[in-house]
Amino acid sequence: MNINVTEFINLNMNEIILTKCKTNIDTQKSSFTIECNIEIENKDEEDLMKKIFNFKFLFGKDSIGKDFTLYNCSARIIEIQSHIIKKIFVVYNFCIYGKMIENLNNLKINEFQSIINDTNFKLQTQIGKNEWKIEDSIIIKTGWNFNDTKIEGIKILIKDENSRKTFEDLLSVYENILCIFFWILGFFPNNKQISFSYENTQVYYFEANEKIYNTKDIIDDKQVLFYSLDNFQIVYNKWKEMYSSNLILFHMFFDIQNNNNFEEVKTFNYIQCLECLYSRFFNIMRFDNSNRDEIIKIFEEILNTNKKNKLVNQIKKVIKNIKKEGYNYDVHTLKKSLSGKLNDINKLSLHKIIDKIFEREEAKAIFKYEYEHKNSRTKKYLIKEFKNKMYNHRNFMAHLDYDKNFFKGEENTLAQLKLKLLFRTIIINMLGINIVIDSLDKYIKKINSDYYQNKMD
Repeated sequence: MNINVTEFINLNMNEIILTKCKTNIDTQKSSFTIECNIEIENKDEEDLMKKIFNFKFLFGKDSIGKDFTLYNCSARIIEIQSHIIKKIFVVYNFCIYGKMIENLNNLKINEFQSIINDTNFKLQTQIGKNEWKIEDSIIIKTGWNFNDTKIEGIKILIKDENSRKTFEDLLSVYENILCIFFWILGFFPNNKQISFSYENTQVYYFEANEKIYNTKDIIDDKQVLFYSLDNFQIVYNKWKEMYSSNLILFHMFFDIQNNNNFEEVKTFNYIQCLECLYSRFFNIMRFDNSNRDEIIKIFEEILNTNKKNKLVNQIKKVIKNIKKEGYNYDVHTLKKSLSGKLNDINKLSLHKIIDKIFEREEAKAIFKYEYEHKNSRTKKYLIKEFKNKMYNHRNFMAHLDYDKNFFKGEENTLAQLKLKLLFRTIIINMLGINIVIDSLDKYIKKINSDYYQNKMD
């Protein structure tokens, strides 16, 4: 949306006040430039252009008399000519169109609506027409958005029957819903128009900075999986708990969809996400922590002993040699280092974690081709080579070990498609969403067709 600004109400920069002006705000961008003519006298112009003026909010009006509010703003004068300010540069975080509202967080609203102007047929059918209830009083409705008799995207309505929720509460619900749809669709729906009702006025919300659902993923509807839900509230509650306690993991996964990274980095991030997912939600312990702590205690007691001990004497002799070489090292430093290393002795290695991931039913289905086919050159099964390349690729990016065989060139595209689908299907099964197997098999066959061009050599 474009806002044709004619007036700012409270843009005051050290008693330099801007009111009437003409500028355009593109709500898909987080900055704009105001062209103006403000005379200044007895001001240090050089000092003025160095200053940044911060505002919690800025009120304004547009060319049709509509109010708007910009939040978390910073303004800087960028051009002065002959004692006249000509240009002011402004950045902001998000925008409300339709009202002047100081504090959005404390605002109690009962209805929140989003229009997804996407004509993708699979997206429309998979979001579909639904009505769910969560958290006792929140009703979620999804359905088609009509323009006259023509379907133009999807409408998502979130309503609090008790009107006790803030705007931030319902925005959080919306974000969780879009995340659940992401696992099914494989991408976030775009072109969203968010609005809510306040004091009998429909107010529009625009997020200028990047939200997780503002990814720039290329929409490939072949990755859409058909599904059924037995109980949306159970799925929602599971996702809300998983998401809130693992924000970094899921934000890293969603960020991969922005397509901004080098291909090798994207592949590494998918591997890292799978490793983190398994570490966070599944058992990676080889034995109990109490046994590990006992081993650490024994090592510390050996190093602490004052009794004559051949092993300890040998260690102390080595430490003396290290000190002679100019390094600040002693028994205490060694104990600390050993304790750190031994903390992970009861955890599975990366190799073992990858093996465990590939023992899952989701992996067996997605990598069925790799389990059944061999590399024409090496005569090794593709699954063995894929797993080895996963391990090597992760260590290549972490330690820049160029000697190992990792994913290169077009192999990255293939690896990313498989690893993304594996992560998605694990989450889908954890949430209790039922996937139609035929739609999964069809997409896997589409990915496998890449082997005609790429034999993972």
